[in-house]
Amino acid sequence: MHDEDIAVLDRTDVDDEYDLEEPKDFVLVYLNDDYSSFELVTLTLIQICHKTKEEAEQITLEVHKKGRGVGYIGPYDICKTKQIQIRSIAKQMGMPLMVILEEC
Repeated sequence: MHDEDIAVLDRTDVDDEYDLEEPKDFVLVYLNDDYSSFELVTLTLIQICHKTKEEAEQITLEVHKKGRGVGYIGPYDICKTKQIQIRSIAKQMGMPLMVILEEC
């Protein structure tokens, strides 16, 4: 191969050609129910969503008072994994805790 046979693409050429978009963020939302405990919600916020104890307690109160609260915001695949983990813990504890995903 000769040097003149090699094409070098500018970064903007690649971006324009494929018209890449940033991935959309999703929100992991906890929903209130009459059966799941405060302890469960707080525990999953700390363990799965990596909230501090204070943040987790504040979100848990928001879920209780307003019917919903945001546990995590991020890419779909991470939110979906956290949703599955939270539902698994709730099921093991015999509680129907619901967490849903919403697009930002």
